[in-house]
Amino acid sequence: MSEKLMCVCGKKREQLNITNWKRHLDNCKARKIKISSRPISFFFPKPKKVRMNLLNTESNYCCSNVIPNDPSSNVNSDEPVEYSMSTPSYFKET
Repeated sequence: MSEKLMCVCGKKREQLNITNWKRHLDNCKARKIKISSRPISFFFPKPKKVRMNLLNTESNYCCSNVIPNDPSSNVNSDEPVEYSMSTPSYFKET
């Protein structure tokens, strides 16, 4: 017999019929090629990660621009005032 009785992975043919043995050899060959080759993403530059400055993000949540007892505002002090702090779109969960 001119065919191999042992695969490169170390598995022996033993009781496998010719169809299953060829299927195993093809799968081992494909697996070996996949392991030894580089993925296509390796050839493209990776995007740089943008680091956010925490001090700048805290100012997005701050209500420092709202002054409750501002005399120049048109809001009566007897009326309740609603303050809303919206979350910037880049912090919202999708």
